[in-house]
Amino acid sequence: MNRIEEEISRAALAAVAEEDDGRLLRRFRFSPGFVGFQGHFPGYPVVPAIVQLLAAQGVALSRLSGTVRLAGVENAKFLIQLRPEEEIVVSCRLRHRGEESVAHAQVDCVRGLAAVFDLIFAPERSRS
Repeated sequence: MNRIEEEISRAALAAVAEEDDGRLLRRFRFSPGFVGFQGHFPGYPVVPAIVQLLAAQGVALSRLSGTVRLAGVENAKFLIQLRPEEEIVVSCRLRHRGEESVAHAQVDCVRGLAAVFDLIFAPERSRS
């Protein structure tokens, strides 16, 4: 796990939970000192899109079995700028598409839907 992933994990307010409908969710709050705010943007920090993607990746990986790698991001829409100290909920619904696993993710805040995207995971191939 790299530094940004460690910081994202520390910003989590609880463990990943599974809802009755199968959705996985985790709540986060990023403090003003969060490393992802450095340079994004001075005087008006917002949670970077990559941080939202990595948070959703962590939620999805908590339930995916086997060794997988992130193979792509599809249908990404970032609708609301998320600010320091704002509580967000990252949720994922997992499904399979051939050999791939797809996590349909969304990020919500009190103001509404902040982002939606699909994370595509592929089996890790051994290098021989």
